[in-house]
Amino acid sequence: ELGKLEEAMKDYNKAIELEPNNTDGYINRGYFYKKLDKYEEAIEDYNKAIELNPKYIDAYNDRGSVYLKLEMYEEAIKDHNKAIELNPKYINAYYNKSLAYYKLKKYEETTESIKELLKNCYYTPYFIYFILLEMYNDKKVDKEKKEEIKNIIKDIINKINSNKTIRNDKIKSLYSYVPFDKNTIDSIVHKYKYASQIFSFNDPVDPIIKLVSDNDAKKLLSNIRIACLSSDPLNMLIYSHYADKNKGICIEYDFSSFFNKKDMALVKVDYNNDLNIDKDIGTVSISTEIKKYKYPSFLNLFNSKHKNWEYEKEYRIISCDKDKIKLPIKSIHLGMEMPENDIELIKEIIKGKDIKLYKVDTHENNKFALVSKEL
Repeated sequence: ELGKLEEAMKDYNKAIELEPNNTDGYINRGYFYKKLDKYEEAIEDYNKAIELNPKYIDAYNDRGSVYLKLEMYEEAIKDHNKAIELNPKYINAYYNKSLAYYKLKKYEETTESIKELLKNCYYTPYFIYFILLEMYNDKKVDKEKKEEIKNIIKDIINKINSNKTIRNDKIKSLYSYVPFDKNTIDSIVHKYKYASQIFSFNDPVDPIIKLVSDNDAKKLLSNIRIACLSSDPLNMLIYSHYADKNKGICIEYDFSSFFNKKDMALVKVDYNNDLNIDKDIGTVSISTEIKKYKYPSFLNLFNSKHKNWEYEKEYRIISCDKDKIKLPIKSIHLGMEMPENDIELIKEIIKGKDIKLYKVDTHENNKFALVSKEL
């Protein structure tokens, strides 16, 4: 980690000298050789580790990844299949096998491998998206295969939801700040939250999946929709930025039954310090104050924003092909500067509906704080 390579190699060699039958020594030194691009030496160490322990899963996966580097794809597939045989939930082995099939242009086997990954692994690595995108962009891929790729993306999103990344006992309500216009009136009458295409977002690097796509990919990505909400109903900045300078409203949506939905996911936005991204597979890193993700999950491509946006306390619904997310409305909070005629109109709109109405104002003891009083 300090970059003292000679000293590191001395220690690896000494460890193997002291315990020549300890597989960990060969695995660690093999990984070190791989980092130095000394692939033949790495394979020799992995071979020794497997000789000592034929069930050492990492040895097969790591040797397979070296075969990938050497473009020995058939050998790589054999090793990754062996790792999967020993551990059916080994995410890296599924990914590496998918990449090997992709490099061989065996798209049918690639998609089947990715499907197996989705079925057996508890989360989807982000780089699976790159493989899907590359296949989608290949002009030799027919319409039927492109449709299958779209369906795999949907499966990934469904898997996010089925894993309950947000527990349903923690989220009861979320809030949407909007201007009071005909689109908002329609959403109140028909009880839905609008989900936008990712290319319409006002932040040029949000979601970051936009940065790793080209024009041919936009058709695929345009099927993915995001609805943005907040956990804070009394945020003065959000009223100013999204609710027509306090002349709009904040809608409270009921999420108590949301988690019964199978075709969309609710995720919490992760506010990051920095982001490094490249179009090549496997070169994304995201840093936060707490963690650094060298290989983020697929989900991180949709829910990562710069920490300057942290005041929004944002949650996101991610779906495919759905621009109107059906959600019950619990209440509506009227902005401080909302015109009186708009207030009377909204009263008429919700008349007879089980929707509470509140008026937002500044706190009597602190004019920088907001309160909401029921009308």
